[in-house]
Amino acid sequence: MANMFEKYAADREAEQKKIEKAVVADTTADEKRTTLSLSLTVSDKKALKMMAAEREIVEEAYAGDIIGVFDPGLFAIGDTITVPGKKFRYSGIPTFEPEHFMRVSPKDTMKRKQFIKGTEQIAQEGAIQIFKIPGAGLEEVIVGVVGTLQFDVFEYRMKNEYNVDLRMSSLPYDHLRLIESMDCHPDEIVLCTGAAVLQDFRDRYLLAFDGEWSVGFLTKHNPSLVLADTLSV
Repeated sequence: MANMFEKYAADREAEQKKIEKAVVADTTADEKRTTLSLSLTVSDKKALKMMAAEREIVEEAYAGDIIGVFDPGLFAIGDTITVPGKKFRYSGIPTFEPEHFMRVSPKDTMKRKQFIKGTEQIAQEGAIQIFKIPGAGLEEVIVGVVGTLQFDVFEYRMKNEYNVDLRMSSLPYDHLRLIESMDCHPDEIVLCTGAAVLQDFRDRYLLAFDGEWSVGFLTKHNPSLVLADTLSV
């Protein structure tokens, strides 16, 4: 079974013909802006207007209406849906740097499928960020959050929504930086105590460590290593 990281990449690649993405540099502000254009035909038989417990098939919807649209596996939280030909431009969305990390795995190895599904969906909502050790499988993942209460919410939802009990152990990291460039394999990076190389669902490599002083050690012992100042989606 393909893991969640491969699934994300495969889904995006399969929809390249439907999604046009252009990144435009804004010379007046030191930031990037992204334009997303989505062309999709949705059958009116699968568009439902919802009012309390009532469901009604609709052909037109107006501001304030709540409608349900069948998702063929294309949509993600935060997507903007519009008519063909329309384009929207948004500023880049920053991602808050996790400050707390845990190694997470299912207590019952037979519930691996539910574990992957639940972790993937909760991560898509933005409640947690998920990472893995490069080259490792998904028997366990690294979960990063901004506040420790998010771990409690994550554990509760996995138990009550996906029927998965978790085994969770704290990790010493409290900082995370995206690796922008390096001239060696990630396995060859000289790490200090309390640091680790992680990989996110976009196959980007990141460094997790337990103090800003570690940056000096890492850059000194890895001269070609360039770390980003912030995270972004």
